[in-house]
Amino acid sequence: MLKAADGSISGSLKVIESKGKKNKDKKKGNKENDWTWKEQVSQTGPSSLRISADSDSLSPNILDEDPAETTQRVSLVKFSPLPIEQSLLRLESNELNDLAIECFLAVMRYMGDIPMVAEVTEVKCVYTILMHCHKHESLRDEVYCQLMKQTTNNKSTKPDSCQRGWRLFSIVAAYFVCSDILKPYLFKYLETAAYDKRRAYHGTATVCLQNLRKTFKYGGRKNVPSVEEITAISAGRNSKRQIYRLPGGTERVINTKSTTVVQ
Repeated sequence: MLKAADGSISGSLKVIESKGKKNKDKKKGNKENDWTWKEQVSQTGPSSLRISADSDSLSPNILDEDPAETTQRVSLVKFSPLPIEQSLLRLESNELNDLAIECFLAVMRYMGDIPMVAEVTEVKCVYTILMHCHKHESLRDEVYCQLMKQTTNNKSTKPDSCQRGWRLFSIVAAYFVCSDILKPYLFKYLETAAYDKRRAYHGTATVCLQNLRKTFKYGGRKNVPSVEEITAISAGRNSKRQIYRLPGGTERVINTKSTTVVQ
């Protein structure tokens, strides 16, 4: 602040006002930071997930839609406590649609949002998802969209639902790439969750991001995880100290993860 000879004051009043406005905006943003998908995708589309497999983009600009239609579209990418009745993406056949619904049920059971049925375990849920995605490539985008949906604005009554969703996300990300259409949205979703340390699950989101990057670079894992590995990941343990015997009798203890690559 500067006081002139005539007694007038000039200086940083405008700057202070701007800073105050920014702080207010920041505080306002913090109240709504549990729902950031619209910001992540800006004016594009996982808000309109039901698309044709051969489309060039995920959706039209949602800002041009009727508000009621926009609300319906947005609900597609937010957590649902109920099973879906049809796939999130437009799939080629009724068989694939049924498998997509089965995958979503497996996701919900693994996350604890619906009870396990007889002879179904968390390991069986993981195997169901991995085997369907291995056999049907078009289901990979579908499952990634389902995982993004269930980890977005998760309001589950089960306290560990979202955490388990992210852990399941990390398993799938170690196996399969997504399509070129979904790729920028999927990476943006994971980067946003991983880089914001205020988020409760940024650590697990970082693991998902690292796994997906390695899958794109080296190709995904080829063998299904063991029961012990799934149990460990489900409990939050994604690495173990492993002894490796090298030529010459040398031994090294290396912290090994499911996506560790030897070069």
